[in-house]
Amino acid sequence: MNEAALWTQVIAPVLLGGVSNMVFVKSKWLDSWKHPMDAGRLASDGRRLFGANKTWKGFWGMVIGTACWSAMIFLLLNLAATISLDCLFKAALTGALLGLAYVLAELPNSYIKRRLDIAPGQNSHGWKGRLFIVIDQIDSVLGCLLLAMLLMPVQWIDAVKIVIICGGLHLMVNWLLFQLKLKNQKF
Repeated sequence: MNEAALWTQVIAPVLLGGVSNMVFVKSKWLDSWKHPMDAGRLASDGRRLFGANKTWKGFWGMVIGTACWSAMIFLLLNLAATISLDCLFKAALTGALLGLAYVLAELPNSYIKRRLDIAPGQNSHGWKGRLFIVIDQIDSVLGCLLLAMLLMPVQWIDAVKIVIICGGLHLMVNWLLFQLKLKNQKF
């Protein structure tokens, strides 16, 4: 796979979509969307399905934000070219699908963490805490990678590099968001 295409069509829109989504979620704008995705439903164990932090505001913010970043990056890369609306739409659709893959891939992790009594936005201690720090960084990466593999050819060695590099980037961005008080979870 062409690494430039990977960075411009997959990694950059998702990374920028994630950062802008955290800013959006913390803002007061469209707080009427800030309803938990699980609507407060409980699993058979009496615990919430995903928890209060998985909201429709964050869901749609990630999907729409990643679509917008994908379209903007496409426009920037093609400033000198004549751009068809069809190509711009495909770029935005790809971004929306990547944003969707990102948020859907986080849900199983949230479900498991609720079963293990790990509060939303928190982490556990010891080996369980370290394990979930890793899982928290790569769950969404794996979701986006699976989608990218459906959209374009990705070699397995590139897939491993993507998981390692993007997992590390995700950790660094989350640390920065924590420092900027846009994210509550410590690392």
